[in-house]
Order: sequence, then C-alpha cells, then structure tokens
Amino acid sequence: MFKLLKDEKVMEECSANYICNKKLIGGTLQITNFRILFKPHSFDWEMDRVKIEKRQIKEVKKINFFGFIPNGVSIEVSPEKNYKFMVKKRSRVIKFLEKVDCRIKSENN
Repeated sequence: MFKLLKDEKVMEECSANYICNKKLIGGTLQITNFRILFKPHSFDWEMDRVKIEKRQIKEVKKINFFGFIPNGVSIEVSPEKNYKFMVKKRSRVIKFLEKVDCRIKSENN
C-alpha cells in the first residue's frame, strides 16, 4: 500500500471513505505510529493518496454524517485544512489515534 518509514508500524487498517470536494472516495485508511495514510481504490484514479504526519495534526474530532450517523472522523492540520473520513468502527479508529498522541475532541459522540 504505502512504503513505510524506518521503524514505522501499522497499528490499524480499515476501509474508509474520504470526503473530498463533496465527493466520497472509497479506499483504505492506515494508522501508523508516525502517520495517517489513505489510499483510494484503484478505480478512483484521479485521487492522490493522503499522508498526514502525526506532527501536523492539530485536532481530531468525532463527527456525525448527515447530522446523525456517528461514523465520521475529522482531522485538522490547519485552520484552512481538515480531512474528513467515514469509517465503520469509529471508536476503534479513535482509540488508535489516541495511541499515537493525536488531540481528540469528542463533541459528537
């Protein structure tokens, strides 16, 4: 999937949808001890992979899609840029993000 860095280990991997320009892009989300990685399915050829370095992350929030579906995670890297993902087991993803010291804000449980 991604070439891992020296001493980098995948802690969690799951199917996810990345929300980009109001479009859902299916793929695989990996949480490592250094980064968060998203690789779209091969048929989403126009979409680049997403790499978020742990040190870039300002805040992680639980979000609800459509206002009531509790399956979203928002990762803010700057006031202008955040990444939104829909995942099946949000609590498991949040647990692994906590393990890599991401700042979790649980407004929407």
